[in-house]
Amino acid sequence: LAWRDPGTGKTTLLGCFSAVMGRTFPLSVFSLGLYVALTDGRGKMPIRMRIIDTDETREPVVETECEVEFSDPRMIVELCLNMQGLVFPEAGEYRCQVFAGGEFLIERRILAVQAGDKPDSQSEDKGEVDQ
Repeated sequence: LAWRDPGTGKTTLLGCFSAVMGRTFPLSVFSLGLYVALTDGRGKMPIRMRIIDTDETREPVVETECEVEFSDPRMIVELCLNMQGLVFPEAGEYRCQVFAGGEFLIERRILAVQAGDKPDSQSEDKGEVDQ
C-alpha cells in the first residue's frame, strides 16, 4: 500500500512484497499498491500501468491509465496507485509494467505462488492471501 501523508506530502510504502501466495487459483488479491517516481517528462504525459503474465498469452490482470503534467523536466512526479480486486488466473511469473507516452519505461517481476511451493529466490517477500 502506498500512503501519502496529507500534512507533509511524503509517501510511505507499507507491506512491500514481490510475490503473492494463495492456496487455490485463480487467486483473488484484495489490494495491491504501485508506487512510481517519474522524471524527465515534458508537458502532459499519458501513463499506463499493467500487470501481465510473462508470456503475454492472457488479458492483463489489471491495466490502468492516467495523465500527469510535468511543468519542468527536472520535476519528479510520484504516482501512488492502490488497486483492488485483482485476480491472478494461475500460479507463475507476472510482470508489472509502466509506460509513458506509449514508451516502455520499466517492469518488475511479481510471482503468484501456490501455497507449499517455493519461489525462485529464497529472498522473495510474499504477501499471503487466504482463500
